[in-house]
Amino acid sequence: MREERLMDAINDIRDEYVESAGNFLGQIEPESGAAKTGQRRRGWVKIVLIAAVIASLLSLPAYALTEYLLNSPEQALKQALEEIERLNQLGIIQAEPGPDMEEVKVFKTQGQELGLDFFHRIIYPNYHVQLFDGKYKFVTQLDMATGKLQFISINAKADKDEEPVYQEEYSLPDGSTKTTAKYDNTDDLVSPELTVGQLCRALAEYWGFEGYTLSGTENKDYNWDVEAPAEDSLVSDICDGPYITVYFEGDQEGVPMYIEIYRVSGATVMSIGTNHLVG
Repeated sequence: MREERLMDAINDIRDEYVESAGNFLGQIEPESGAAKTGQRRRGWVKIVLIAAVIASLLSLPAYALTEYLLNSPEQALKQALEEIERLNQLGIIQAEPGPDMEEVKVFKTQGQELGLDFFHRIIYPNYHVQLFDGKYKFVTQLDMATGKLQFISINAKADKDEEPVYQEEYSLPDGSTKTTAKYDNTDDLVSPELTVGQLCRALAEYWGFEGYTLSGTENKDYNWDVEAPAEDSLVSDICDGPYITVYFEGDQEGVPMYIEIYRVSGATVMSIGTNHLVG
């Protein structure tokens, strides 16, 4: 019955739509000899449209056909800790949550049943996991289907005995003053010997990409228009400069990844992910 209804529906489709679909798929060829306007080969048409229906079903977004790896906040928290450990093992970061986390926030990203558009060819719902301790704050986005990190930002608080590299005192509206102090503690986030090339290769391995291409960074908000950094340049040297733009090769080819390190008052932050907030 379903097949009959499908064929009845196909027979009711206007000729020009069917011929357009057939021509697109390369399945309808002109009849030999003179053909009358409006005539078509119904057998071919049915085959073409059934093929089109099957193709469309096979091309449904993967999230509609996938069983999720992460189905609860508890699973997401456990997975976030494992992925952070994996980044440490690969040498991408050197920052681990302490044994006594003061606060943990885990929630499914609201209003995103079809997922965030970080990796726009693979769109799944995701879990947002934040981890806090006395030293580090981790903010992560976890793909619910694969468990991989889509985005991570790590805030490393400077130690009390560290000397600031920059201080500024400014007045508040109530007449009091506040001092902003910035520190050179990038080594709380990445190895001082880690190069840009090593970082990108490790990230490609983590996500399963086939390679990468470093790109120049252009951002009108910051008046940045810079060349790509050298492969052997140190990651710590990009601190407070333009973020690194990287195009990975493979499943997500053409999707830019952004890597940046910058100082804030009392801490240094490293972020890795796509869709830069200001870019």
